[in-house]
Amino acid sequence: MSEAEVSMLSEAEVIGLRIETRAWSREIRRCMIELVNNRIAKRITHEEYIASRAAALDERAECDRRTALLNR
Repeated sequence: MSEAEVSMLSEAEVIGLRIETRAWSREIRRCMIELVNNRIAKRITHEEYIASRAAALDERAECDRRTALLNR
């Protein structure tokens, strides 16, 4: 989603996207907690943890970018 796309949305659509983005943020946070707990419990290897964490951080960055766009 780009700034130009956001500027073309109605206020109701922006509010809906903000709600979806907050839910997405909570889900990312929940997954990160689960990931750490799985690593602590040694259910996953260090390599799996590193790969999953990198993917989660990329997703977090995209979520933060979208949040910033929607809050302009």
